[in-house]
Amino acid sequence: MHECSEKVEGVQYHPMLVGKRRREKGQASENRKVQVGLVGMLTKGRVLLQTARAVMRTMSGDRTVVMCLLDAGSQRSFITEELANRMPLNGPLEYVEIFTLGGQSKYCKRTRRVQFALSALDSGEQRGAKQWRTVEALWLSKICSPIQANPLLQRRWKHVYPRECSKIDVLIGLDYYYDFSGGVSWHAGEPVALRTLFGWIVCGSMGEGNKLRNVRSLHALVKEDPNEILRKFWDLEALGIRDAEEARRSQSTEAIRHYIENITFEVERYVPDAVNLPKNYKQANGRLFQIERKLSASRQTSTYMEAMDAYISTGWVEEVNYDNDRDVTRYLWRNMNTDIPPGIFRFIRLTFGLRSSTFLAIMVVQHHARLHIETYMRAAEEVLSNMSVDAFLTSCADSGEAEQLVDQLRKLMQLGGFNLTKWKCNSSSVAEAIRVTDVTANNDRIVSEVLGVPWNLGQEHCHLSRHTT
Repeated sequence: MHECSEKVEGVQYHPMLVGKRRREKGQASENRKVQVGLVGMLTKGRVLLQTARAVMRTMSGDRTVVMCLLDAGSQRSFITEELANRMPLNGPLEYVEIFTLGGQSKYCKRTRRVQFALSALDSGEQRGAKQWRTVEALWLSKICSPIQANPLLQRRWKHVYPRECSKIDVLIGLDYYYDFSGGVSWHAGEPVALRTLFGWIVCGSMGEGNKLRNVRSLHALVKEDPNEILRKFWDLEALGIRDAEEARRSQSTEAIRHYIENITFEVERYVPDAVNLPKNYKQANGRLFQIERKLSASRQTSTYMEAMDAYISTGWVEEVNYDNDRDVTRYLWRNMNTDIPPGIFRFIRLTFGLRSSTFLAIMVVQHHARLHIETYMRAAEEVLSNMSVDAFLTSCADSGEAEQLVDQLRKLMQLGGFNLTKWKCNSSSVAEAIRVTDVTANNDRIVSEVLGVPWNLGQEHCHLSRHTT
């Protein structure tokens, strides 16, 4: 049994960490702290795994202390899903097939590949620049069970650390193993001292014990399924798009992020940031020509022209006089006079028939509710839970609660320039209090459309009609 009998520059070292040449020259080790690979495999003689504490840094600069396991038997590197979500880390999805030692069992799953950097815990920033190594690893819900401390290690080498039970956060596989490992030093019958970026790691067999116990293996081989690779290839060849589900999720997340970052409240209403859209004047002019040709042979021409004039007189649209004026939706019109160039008109408000209208209506209302949830908590929670596009449906325990909720809802929505109209209620007292004149609770024939479902206000149930032929 060896003690820390070697002294170099005032620091006690175990003999295995100080080679003959260094002892003669009195040179000090660059990494003075020794880290111990905790026991993870129990067989004839205890075996110390290559574990070390390290500092992890994300691409955004966030840092945390992690426990790493260096495993040359693993083809790829891994990180626990809990740690990746906590930092947080994000990256593309991969389809992997994981085999255990011996190939007796395997499982397939989709996991995410993330990127981060690792460095020594005892950073020598005072001696120079901190050394970082970038790693790409796959998510796993659990790398292995917690590594147990070795009681023999605690008795023999009390000067090394850590010795407590520890959970593995990052597994460094063969793809990055030699980016972190360096020289090796050992004596017969003793564990091996491995020099790494994290410092010295004690690993290998302790050469004690004759009792054969269970073996725990951490070997993992990652193999991509050829069928999955072929499927992705044909998806791209045939459709020219990524996996539909992942693409929709990515596009939705990006759309929400862009919306939240660019929406602002000005004077009386919410307005989005200016978006440069491509010009399609040529296509619009062609459509106008088709409409004019169709209307020239129709009896509805005068009605159509009256409707277009009404848009202007009511202030729903206006003529575009300058190219840099604000835009929502433009169209061309010239009152069926094909001898003059068409005028360019635009809607003052976002029209509900656009593809983006439903998304924008929901997002702006929910964004507004979250901004004022502290002032009007009940109303904001109701909007977030029970409002769909432009329709709101809820219930209250009594008339007093209903009147208070309506008052909060009106005040909340007025802050954003919204006016709640067309109230429906099955209580005449509440209807009178909130000044609703088209509702009564005593007429069983009153049926209203609520989110597309007929609602019988008098009988208090949904109304379904059956038509026989």
